[in-house]
Amino acid sequence: MVGQIAYITKDYAYLLDIMKKMYPIKEKNQLELEKNNKVTNDIYDIDTYCKIMGKLTEMVKICYDQNKVKHFTNIFHYIAKNISYDTSLNRNNTNIRNQNLIGVIFDQKGVCEGYSKLLQQLSSLIGIKSIVISGGGKKSENGHVWNQVLINDKWYHADVTSQSWSYHHKEDKNFCLVDDASIYYETTSLFAHKCKENFSIDSSKNKKEEQSFFL
Repeated sequence: MVGQIAYITKDYAYLLDIMKKMYPIKEKNQLELEKNNKVTNDIYDIDTYCKIMGKLTEMVKICYDQNKVKHFTNIFHYIAKNISYDTSLNRNNTNIRNQNLIGVIFDQKGVCEGYSKLLQQLSSLIGIKSIVISGGGKKSENGHVWNQVLINDKWYHADVTSQSWSYHHKEDKNFCLVDDASIYYETTSLFAHKCKENFSIDSSKNKKEEQSFFL
């Protein structure tokens, strides 16, 4: 289980020891260690790991559909409807729990990092490639994290945090498998992909593509 965003607080200082063994960087250079680290928020003891895997497996079964793309969209909307955004976040006191899988799975709340990591893990369990990217608002500097998903050799945005916000505020908007113009944010991730079109599972074109996807 790999996280994309790392935040080290005094309570989690022991993670610096783990990172300095992973990278040839001096421990005192915490910022550089954080930039290179990819697992800080998602290091779990074996008991917690087993509980997380049990919950992930349960979610995959609840959302099952023999069509893999429909299975993914079921997972996406299940997360959006059942997880709430953690509005108690104190910007001056980062809460690691709401940024990793523990918060979204066991508390049913989290922030964008937690939402995105949960979607990524569930996607991997059903064989769909997903990456987590970051960026900011198109009209502001607010930071955000969301997913891009690969289907039929095409990349699409999947912003489950925005979808959850939409559901919980009675808005009729879609952020699942959409193009660059359909999301609120612009990515600053170097490994992000251009998303040129929306995916429509009901269109005849995409139905044909789905058939080839599962061969």
